[in-house]
Amino acid sequence: RTLSLSQPRLALQLLEEHPEIPMRGIVDVIAEGLVHEDPDAAVSLLLENRRIGTSGWRVTELWTRNDPKPALEWLQANPKAASGNQTFFFRALRENPEMLATLAESAQPGELKWKLQYEHFKQLAGKDPEAALASARANESPRAAAEQFAVVGMATAERDPQGAQKILEELYKACPDAEQRNFRARLPDNSIVITDSGGVRVNEFLEVLIRND
Repeated sequence: RTLSLSQPRLALQLLEEHPEIPMRGIVDVIAEGLVHEDPDAAVSLLLENRRIGTSGWRVTELWTRNDPKPALEWLQANPKAASGNQTFFFRALRENPEMLATLAESAQPGELKWKLQYEHFKQLAGKDPEAALASARANESPRAAAEQFAVVGMATAERDPQGAQKILEELYKACPDAEQRNFRARLPDNSIVITDSGGVRVNEFLEVLIRND
């Protein structure tokens, strides 16, 4: 394991010279070592050995921590292979929150861009709720406005329950049927997103308000 992590190319060479050594398991560790110097080679190795579903999460997480933009590009270019690894991409991004705005802007239209925009708005709501509220008020889509109001409201409820109550009133003014409205959209990459009020359950916002009342 130590050799595979510290000198992954040498470990690969040894495997090629000794085909009797079972690849399973060793390939995962080699990819984990290789991702630091050649991420494309690391994911290609996993794909070739049908291990992307088993160990792709670790490589995706390490790649995102090291260089999130090409990691995003790979995820978008390989949606089927990468579908199970998006969670770990976003987990790693929590350590680089300053990258969210850049990635949300540069991402190709599709589900990942939609998720990045949502995560970026959550970040904005936590840092600058007034700016996030301004964005929600300016949003012309009732469903999308409800989503944004709910995000700001949940970020506000603990420190300012009365302010969160006013945000709830604005939410229902923008989208009176928000609790019943399901959002279904086919994105430009042909993926389909189905959510409650655009990704945030209004009922969850209500529960947060009750807990902080």
